[in-house]
Amino acid sequence: MTRRANLLAWLAVALWAGAIVAVSAVPAADLPRTPGFFSYVAHVSEYAVLGALLVTALARAQPTLRRVGLAVALASLFGASDEFHQLFVAGRQSDPVDWLCDTAGATVGALVAWWFWRSRQRAAAR
Repeated sequence: MTRRANLLAWLAVALWAGAIVAVSAVPAADLPRTPGFFSYVAHVSEYAVLGALLVTALARAQPTLRRVGLAVALASLFGASDEFHQLFVAGRQSDPVDWLCDTAGATVGALVAWWFWRSRQRAAAR
């Protein structure tokens, strides 16, 4: 990965993380009412993207399973900090189940990104 591509990958991580924080800063009264299941799907989805972006940003030549683990750990820590942040937003609360959904989503996204990179590299080697 070139220096410019690496910088762009980290910029994408920062922008996505910023979007997550921005949504988390919205008071509960201003959010649409969604059933629990859809809330969990939203958490899994937004953190799947974060996990995939982190794997891409952490990859120098190709992502390894070690980098996948690091991406999941970073996303999980970010999810925990985001849940803590919500304690200070009007009408919002910290929910351990949301954090578990964040971590599960990051795991899925990171593994999909790793599989995609690995598949591309194998195809290029043929």
